[in-house]
Amino acid sequence: VAELGPRGVAALLDGIRSAAAPEGDTPRLVGADACLSMLATIIGSRHLEALALWPPAAGGGHRGVVATALAAVDLLQLPLATVMGAEGVESLGAPPGYQEALARDNIMVPLVSLLDTVGEDSAAIEPLLGLAS
Repeated sequence: VAELGPRGVAALLDGIRSAAAPEGDTPRLVGADACLSMLATIIGSRHLEALALWPPAAGGGHRGVVATALAAVDLLQLPLATVMGAEGVESLGAPPGYQEALARDNIMVPLVSLLDTVGEDSAAIEPLLGLAS
């Protein structure tokens, strides 16, 4: 991720989102330690501060920060969607230990920081609060 520019990161997140489509293996893909670690890095302050310095025309600036953060948060939420089990019982699609991994990677810290970053943009706040809850 450190070697990619803003558009490279956006393309990477789009690729993961495509691979994690409903017909794919979302929980295992996004729930993998390497993917969680990468997403935590992307929404971390160090990465977002560097992204903010890039020109908006190159995918950086405030708009780039918000778009990148929301794409990463969207991926983090995918395994938390409920799925219908074989016996008609709803359960989380997340692999065992997913929520613990989110806590281990301290996802709440960047989520709270992102609330300040997005400001009063309600469309951006909703996904952050959804993951935080």
